Amino acid sequence: MHSRDRIFVIGDLIIDEDVMCDAVGLSLESPTLKCTHNNTQKALGGSGNVVMNLAELGMQIGYMSICTDSDTMLVEETCHTSICK
Repeated sequence: MHSRDRIFVIGDLIIDEDVMCDAVGLSLESPTLKCTHNNTQKALGGSGNVVMNLAELGMQIGYMSICTDSDTMLVEETCHTSICK
């Protein structure tokens, strides 16, 4: 693929949220683990993952999806590009 190639992606943006925890024991009331929260990370999923991978390949990308302002900021930060609203 050449950096002059252009692709327009239309699809559902999914925000994957990974929650990191440390297990501290078993609950006495039910068969579940008790844990303490360490941190939370958000990553692009769905069509956002496709856009992120194409950006890493140096492609010029157009992208259309329905998302909130915070989702738009995540796409811009992850793909190092700006998005028109």
